[in-house]
Amino acid sequence: MINKMIMMATFAITASIIGVSAYAEIPEEVKVGSLLPLTGGYSSVGVQVDVATQLAIDDFNAYLEEMGAGWQFVLTREDSASNPVISLEKIQTLHTGGSDIVFGPAGSERVSNVKSYVDSNNMIVLSCCSTSPAISIPGDRIFRIVADDFNQGLALGKLLEHEGIEAIVTIHIGDTYGDGLIDAATSNFMSRGGAVSENGIRYNPDTSEFSVSVSTLADEVQKYVDMYGADNVGIVVVAFDEIVSILQAADNYPVLKDVHWFGSETIAQSGPILDDRIASSFVSEAGLSTVQLLLDTGDKADHVMEALADEFGDSPNAFVYTGYDAVWLVGLSILEADSADPADIVIVLPYIAADYSGALSSTRLNENGDLATVNYQIWTTSGAQWTSDATYYINTDTIVETVSEDMETPSMATGVVTVDGTDFAPDFTITGGDVLTMYTDPQESMLVVDIDSMQDGSLTIDLPRALIDSTDGDTDGMFFVLVNGDEANFEEVGASEDMRTLRVDFPGGAEKIEIIGTSAAVPEFGVITVMVLAIAVASIVVLTRARPSLISRF
Repeated sequence: MINKMIMMATFAITASIIGVSAYAEIPEEVKVGSLLPLTGGYSSVGVQVDVATQLAIDDFNAYLEEMGAGWQFVLTREDSASNPVISLEKIQTLHTGGSDIVFGPAGSERVSNVKSYVDSNNMIVLSCCSTSPAISIPGDRIFRIVADDFNQGLALGKLLEHEGIEAIVTIHIGDTYGDGLIDAATSNFMSRGGAVSENGIRYNPDTSEFSVSVSTLADEVQKYVDMYGADNVGIVVVAFDEIVSILQAADNYPVLKDVHWFGSETIAQSGPILDDRIASSFVSEAGLSTVQLLLDTGDKADHVMEALADEFGDSPNAFVYTGYDAVWLVGLSILEADSADPADIVIVLPYIAADYSGALSSTRLNENGDLATVNYQIWTTSGAQWTSDATYYINTDTIVETVSEDMETPSMATGVVTVDGTDFAPDFTITGGDVLTMYTDPQESMLVVDIDSMQDGSLTIDLPRALIDSTDGDTDGMFFVLVNGDEANFEEVGASEDMRTLRVDFPGGAEKIEIIGTSAAVPEFGVITVMVLAIAVASIVVLTRARPSLISRF
């Protein structure tokens, strides 16, 4: 795509201007560190990511040996103990020992506390699971293989609206992560017309006893139940493994069982909740719905899941996939830059991430170094297990219920999606899935619609003629439609002076619909961008002649 060409071209110019040490010698042993919560309040996630990180190191070293690269990763593991102060101490230890490439920490407060040290000591951090918007900063040394919590706030806001909640009371951990997510979620919920208590509970991260906090929570919830009714009031909780202690304390207050609880991704699929008799019984009675990253998994996902299955079951935490891919992104960046210097890696890594597919199907990063796009699964407790019964699609702000195999009628979603690089946002209705992205290919007179389909369904879409059209002289011509590259059944169900409407059928599992006409809108790029592209193409030719790019080979 044109966007991708410009990005790669810009890298070529940047590399030639600032003098990336493209032929620097890579040492036989490249020291890297992992800094994960193997103990403490986030250890239920940390121990899983730790195993996935070691798996990725082993796999990448085998890849290096096979290609005869002449170097290997050497991993040093440190325990952050889920503590920001200890995280800083341990990252200083890693730096002193020569490990300036670090996988972790997990959790935004821990990342925030090491950020200044990392930025000022020529280090690079790749975090599997830090999501606070406060750390979404362009040009720093922190890369996060997850999207920031502005997105999770949208998901929670929509979930509350979807469940008919009119007012919420919050309880959250008072750190960078908790404060950022609560702000994002409450702001979004209020924008949808919801009411938020001004007396939410913010507790100290070091708190281990919650009787006073939960008592205050119960008093505040009772006020809103009296005003709105229990069915219309929700509790939003942002916590880590201390959620068990919170639920144990909540079990003493009937009003807290009368309202529905909604939780952050840090407690989605929580094993400690199900393992505790009181906590498990409480959520079964009250109800607990959580959002969790729905990562579009790639070819290596099954390999990761199977490697962790004996120890963690066949549904590991989503962050094991981001942790696994972090290692490969660094390794491939070192190969591409011919350098293990973090200063060189940070330049190359975004372009590697744009093309890489591993445990995730895409690791494309945004301008802040965070995962560019993400959707969310809705996880609820049912009996003694977690189940996922719906998906939130961020591009369309819709929640689509999971379709059971015995359902005869597909689920339906409606919405609009802005076509990438244009001002067009076609209305659509889709059954059996949802629309993810749209973009044009002007050279092929094509509109491409990426979808996530769960069963056989159809897409009905309004197509502005200025976006895409098919003409035969002065009359309308036929479109040609492909689904996953194969000719598809479709019907034109409406036409006007400015618009044509198509209905396209697709099978379950379909991912791409291509609508081909005789003209398609060209994404808008300015004169400067075109000049940059022209200059960059020449730079790419020079660099390519000097050394084949790994980006096209992995």
